[in-house]
Amino acid sequence: MQRLTGWHASVMAILSAQNKVTKGAVSVNKAIPGEIIIEELRKRGIEIKINDKNPN
Repeated sequence: MQRLTGWHASVMAILSAQNKVTKGAVSVNKAIPGEIIIEELRKRGIEIKINDKNPN
């Protein structure tokens, strides 16, 4: 849990400074595409596993 505390704020701050996020008061999941979030987490050494099986 502690490893992921504040990660989204860090990603938002960095990408905002680079002018790469949606402007205005929006949630992280609307401001940054999921692919970019995953890429940024991987840069920080956080392993992401994606299960693309559709449960339906």
